[in-house]
Amino acid sequence: MKTKRRFKINARQLALDAMLAAMCAVLGYVAVDALSIKITFESLPILLGGLLFGPLDGALIGLVGTGVYQLLRYGVSATTVLWMLPYIISGLVAGFYAKRRNFELDRKQALLIAIVCELLVTLLNTPVMYLDSKIYGYYFKGYISGMLLVRLGVALAKGIVFGLVLPPLLKAIRRVLSRKTSGSEKAADHPMTEKEAIQYIEAYTWSTTKLGLERTKALLQGLGDPQKKLKFIHVAGSNGKGSTCAMLDAILRAAGYKTGLYISPYIQDFCERMQVNGENIPGETLAALTERVKVIADAMEDHPSQFELVTAIAMEYFYEAKCDIVVLEVGMGGALDSTNAIDAPEVAVITNIGLEHTEYLGDTLEKIAATKAGIIKPGCSAVCYDGAPEVTEVIRSVCEKLGVPLRCNDFSRLTPLSETLDGQEITWDGRPYRLALLGRHQLHNTATVMETVDSLRERGWEIPDEAVRTGLASVKWPARLEVLGRDPLFLLDGGHNPQCAEALCASLDTLLGGKKAIFIIGVLADKDYPQIMSLVMPYAEKFFCLTPHSSRALTAEHLAEYLQEQGAQAVACHDIETAIRTARDAAGEDGAVVSFGSLYLAGGVRTAYQTLYGKE
Repeated sequence: MKTKRRFKINARQLALDAMLAAMCAVLGYVAVDALSIKITFESLPILLGGLLFGPLDGALIGLVGTGVYQLLRYGVSATTVLWMLPYIISGLVAGFYAKRRNFELDRKQALLIAIVCELLVTLLNTPVMYLDSKIYGYYFKGYISGMLLVRLGVALAKGIVFGLVLPPLLKAIRRVLSRKTSGSEKAADHPMTEKEAIQYIEAYTWSTTKLGLERTKALLQGLGDPQKKLKFIHVAGSNGKGSTCAMLDAILRAAGYKTGLYISPYIQDFCERMQVNGENIPGETLAALTERVKVIADAMEDHPSQFELVTAIAMEYFYEAKCDIVVLEVGMGGALDSTNAIDAPEVAVITNIGLEHTEYLGDTLEKIAATKAGIIKPGCSAVCYDGAPEVTEVIRSVCEKLGVPLRCNDFSRLTPLSETLDGQEITWDGRPYRLALLGRHQLHNTATVMETVDSLRERGWEIPDEAVRTGLASVKWPARLEVLGRDPLFLLDGGHNPQCAEALCASLDTLLGGKKAIFIIGVLADKDYPQIMSLVMPYAEKFFCLTPHSSRALTAEHLAEYLQEQGAQAVACHDIETAIRTARDAAGEDGAVVSFGSLYLAGGVRTAYQTLYGKE
């Protein structure tokens, strides 16, 4: 799939075209005498225009720029238009080449097109010089036999120089173009607010856009490719990738590294999605960066999706914050996920994989594993969760093919000691640690984290054992078996599929000691909710059903009706506050309430609980 990334005509583009045409005229008029020929540099701005905006802009700059300097230097002659044609053609060639490459040129490609265009101009100028010699009567034969070779040599040298300076110039210009729009382009010079930024981002849903990396790469290139100046731990998986990211973030910060964290979705605050050293991106920074990205995105004929916009904003934020390393969570899948626009990460981590998004990722574990293994690239290290053997085999095969060292979890290195509402005590290779996160499933995620730490150490990252101990003991991951209150016990978990339900039930066996709980529950209609309900029903005394805040939600009434048909006590509630109060009353001081079923519900429950009863 090709993304049409030609910029639409706007005031900024026209102004830049005019500047480049003026530069072309000046560089053509000011010549350097060497090797018995006049050396000029008018081709550089023509190349810039074509590579930035496409063939029409390149040709226009060539037409205007060379036309002006021809008139200034030689006046009107019979061959004036013919002298302009090679430069117009050069601009067209550069523009078409950039368009064919989706405006994504590496250094070798920039060097190639610069050399080709310079040689092309020199060769096309030769018949014009011959025609000039016939009209004005100067000697031309000697030029053909000797000076043409000299001019071609000069053209080759100029092409090499242009090819070397083009990449940094293109990046610098694109970065300027991505800056905040001027007052003439924005009404009343009104800077974008945080609310406006979020509304703009959320207006472009992912479901209306084809999967692929082209749009993200175009956005990032417009920003100057900030991701190429960062180091990453890239984390993909079906379950546990968020918890894994949170633990790695806490450990790296404890080790003294300035750490970026990119996660999705958010629980309460949109700004949770981008964090530096545990702090959310400030709202005003989000607005300013969104405004810059908007300039690039709105000029693309195939507009980026919500997640692609957020990914580009995050990369620029982490770059400007000068992060030492970024823990990057995949949104969906791996190979074609927006986050995979990065080069090889330090470590590619694959957490637990289950059947999910089968319409996009494949209908078997092997197909899904192959998609998620797309984040593994030559030059990185890889870590794999101790999951299904067929999944491990796919990942192992990919690593062998790419020459990537792979660590698979050795869960025998971890020994669980105890679990309370305050956390879990474990040992890893006999060394004691305390984990702040609840749930036996988190022990497998912890093993993945420990293997990742070992991989980072092998790559030269200094991570003392004390930093690991501090990070695991202090990690926070909201809405993942989180204790919101204790009288009665109130547990919040945003799990949303059968695997999450199984993990929750295993934890309730330990935490509740066989006692049943009152459930506040809401699910999305496209999830396997019959299987989810069959798993949690044995642990539930009664259900209070809510409708999650999503267009894909199963209504509270439909869920309550389904549960009643299965023989459970279930009531539909129309607001979260009522559900929380009623569930707490039903549980009593010695009972327990469990909120479960969807991250789209978890944020509302967490906010409402903290408003009603304060933070734990």
